Amino acid sequence: MGFDPARFSLPLAPPYPPGESPYRVAGVVYKSLLAFVADQVPRGLDAVLAEIRDPALARFVQGRFSLASMADVVPLPYLGQAIARARGVTFAEQVRDANRWSARGSFFEVYRALVPVASAESLTVGLARAVKIIQPFGGLHVEAAKDKGVRGRRTGVPHVLVAWMVTSTSAFLETTLERLGSRAARATFGDPVEDGRDDRQLTYTLPFEIVWA
Repeated sequence: MGFDPARFSLPLAPPYPPGESPYRVAGVVYKSLLAFVADQVPRGLDAVLAEIRDPALARFVQGRFSLASMADVVPLPYLGQAIARARGVTFAEQVRDANRWSARGSFFEVYRALVPVASAESLTVGLARAVKIIQPFGGLHVEAAKDKGVRGRRTGVPHVLVAWMVTSTSAFLETTLERLGSRAARATFGDPVEDGRDDRQLTYTLPFEIVWA
């Protein structure tokens, strides 16, 4: 059974106040998303802020994010919802569009430093590096599956992040692998499996496979 997004709709309110969850992401992720907003959303951040329904989230989004800093990742899907409303697209479309845009822009250089070529061996090592630097929560187990592919499991992903992570990872990796010279890249996720609980919600293992020609 494949990934079913209906199981992982975002709760109306985040399980943690913005900035206070134990799950962190590199500040470059926020900087890239805000650059997308400035480039792709009419009236830019002002339009997005008008769609944010939580004053605490609005304050968090207007904070300073540096490339080397770490920031709370849980607000990201809620920010994505606001951007989707400002653009008049679905949440899934917004997440895909933003990650494809990032993979075609300066964020690609960050990733290429970690995964210089599209091979099963380099992707196996590079994904582990990327997760450790960019999304240092939970765990990652990955191995070469064939000449042009890898399979693995992302563990310890909180319920609130599952749909965002599946959609963003698929879009970013497919576009990045194509830029690295592969063809017909596909990143697919299987059915998430409960693997634990933090103090507020279930966490999941996300099985995935990445193939290309």
